[in-house]
Amino acid sequence: MISRIQRGITVLVATAALMVAASCSVQVIQPLPDPATAPAEYTQYVVSKAIDHYEANGREATVAFYNSAESVAGEWYVFIIDEDDIFIAHPTIPGRLGTDVNDRVDITGFNHGAALAAATEVGDWVDYLHRNPANGELQAKHSWVVRYGGLIFGSGWYEVITEGHAGLPDKSDPAAYTQAFVEQALEFYRAEGRDATIAYYNSAASVDGAWYVFITDENDVMLAHAAVPENVGQPLVDILGPGGYPTGAQVAAAATEEGAWTDYTYINPATQAFESKHTWVLRYDGLIFASGWYEEGASKSDPAAYTQAFVAQAIRLYDAIGLEDTVAYYNTPESIDGAWYVFIADENDIMIAHAAVPANVGLPPEEILGPGGYPAGAQVAGAATTEGAWTDYTYVNPSTGAFQSKHTWVIRYDGLVFGSGWYEDGVSKSDPAAFTQEFVAQAIRLYDAVGREATFAYYNTPESVDDDWYVFIIDENENTVVQPTRPELRGTSPTTRVDVRGKAYGEELIAATEEGVWVDYYFLNPATGYEEQKHAWAVKHDGLIFASGWYERAEAEDDASYTQSFVHRAIQRYDAQGREVALEYFSSEQSVQGQWYVFVLDENQVTIAHPNPEHIGRTREQRIDTRGYDYGAEFLTATEEGKWVDYVFVNLETNQETLKHTWLVRHDGLYFGSGWYEEAKE
Repeated sequence: MISRIQRGITVLVATAALMVAASCSVQVIQPLPDPATAPAEYTQYVVSKAIDHYEANGREATVAFYNSAESVAGEWYVFIIDEDDIFIAHPTIPGRLGTDVNDRVDITGFNHGAALAAATEVGDWVDYLHRNPANGELQAKHSWVVRYGGLIFGSGWYEVITEGHAGLPDKSDPAAYTQAFVEQALEFYRAEGRDATIAYYNSAASVDGAWYVFITDENDVMLAHAAVPENVGQPLVDILGPGGYPTGAQVAAAATEEGAWTDYTYINPATQAFESKHTWVLRYDGLIFASGWYEEGASKSDPAAYTQAFVAQAIRLYDAIGLEDTVAYYNTPESIDGAWYVFIADENDIMIAHAAVPANVGLPPEEILGPGGYPAGAQVAGAATTEGAWTDYTYVNPSTGAFQSKHTWVIRYDGLVFGSGWYEDGVSKSDPAAFTQEFVAQAIRLYDAVGREATFAYYNTPESVDDDWYVFIIDENENTVVQPTRPELRGTSPTTRVDVRGKAYGEELIAATEEGVWVDYYFLNPATGYEEQKHAWAVKHDGLIFASGWYERAEAEDDASYTQSFVHRAIQRYDAQGREVALEYFSSEQSVQGQWYVFVLDENQVTIAHPNPEHIGRTREQRIDTRGYDYGAEFLTATEEGKWVDYVFVNLETNQETLKHTWLVRHDGLYFGSGWYEEAKE
């Protein structure tokens, strides 16, 4: 069987023979180079014969012949370029006619057209990458070009591209490989036309692992998609990714005549899994040609990276399809991915997209609050920068409906705010030290985001108190500026404060460092109304001291020590709240802590406060125990330094008479007492 190349050679030889016979009476037959073993010599032979044709038949006939299929011999064909560097003959790619050779750049970026246009009369070799019209594949082409009669005559042969040949990218450089893959499709289209191109790129043969070319028409309706055939015939706007993501709309909007990259999540035909896809997309001749490669992308096992990728995807969508459609998508429930959702605020920081909490849409940041009225919205708006920033706070997790610690990546882009985050249970109050440190850190984050005034305003509200925990702040002048439970302390300096046991804790608080310090002291617990041991964590930040802590009953060495502390704490309460409020409290059941309670006697030793109402109004003469001991007389000798008095009394817990050890202190003309019980000794 005669091959296509052999048939082409026969045509060329016959043509050459006729030309020679017409001009000479004697024909000299030169040995014909073998194209299989001497492709370079054969290429030069083909070009020389084209020049002979031009000499014998003139320009018009030569151009006509070399634009015909008859002039093609396998992979050899002649192209001709005129005096203005315009293609006037190209039998395999008619669309090349009338175009400037200088515009020809191969997929490696080599401007081979300019090299072809620089051909000399001696002849030059130019190597570049080109689609082989014989098989439709991108291959290395070696072209011989000769300038003759003001024209350039050229031809060449093709080689299968080996890895790294002529700079051709391989799959280890997926971006370059993708662009080359799309360029192949364009070459195919230019050579074979629309119908053949669409047919080929709808075939399984066109798929190369994860790479495939998809093509749309002038109205962005899918014409070719071998990997997902059901997409063919669908408008791009109807082609969606996971969660209803408007993948097709993004692709259509991103496509330009220069080409552009756009990233999104789509099904990988090689793995059948949704993965991150990087797509090169361009418009050519009114159509869209595109291809891409896949990566697994950020995993939820790395929530920080996943969050940043989630926000970046929203920004890419905005760049592609605009604000209105982006906001519409991110206000749909389908856009929520477990705990992840994107929220968007406009140029005035008004929320315009929030699928997880739709009630937030339309609200300014100061009205978007976390638990306890925490200004979460203001913190997010204040934290957003053009570079992007992390900010942490507590907010509702739409997956669980519970308030949890949220880690949010927020970025200000094109005047808008884009954000998303993930949730964790956070530090538990069962670890009070860690919870305290996080409580202080949260206050510092708020300060950094919203500034001094707004931070002080929030932490001076009762809503900011969380059980034992509240934030107090000391300013640069060593004055307390934030104290939600003891407003009377605002404006005062803690430097001279000494607790009920004589510890100068104020000086330790003032000495706090940026690394933070623990300070233990006794302080009024607003939850109990008593002076209790407090463990405070204090951190210096921006010249201020931020602190918080938790309370616990001090592990006293003995009941006597605790009793003395209990009385002193009662006196502190009396001084802070005033006589009427304090006496009312000491007369309530809430004031009783186990066997400890406070009783108060007036100047005449009449009982004016006692949790057992039967004792209210008891006089000094009635203070004789069942043994006949006149402990009332001992009460009279109590001083401001305090006095112990032992007697038999009814234990409120057991309702039995037992020996009671009472510590009594005279203060402000009154007697404050408390004690503990033990079984009466015989």
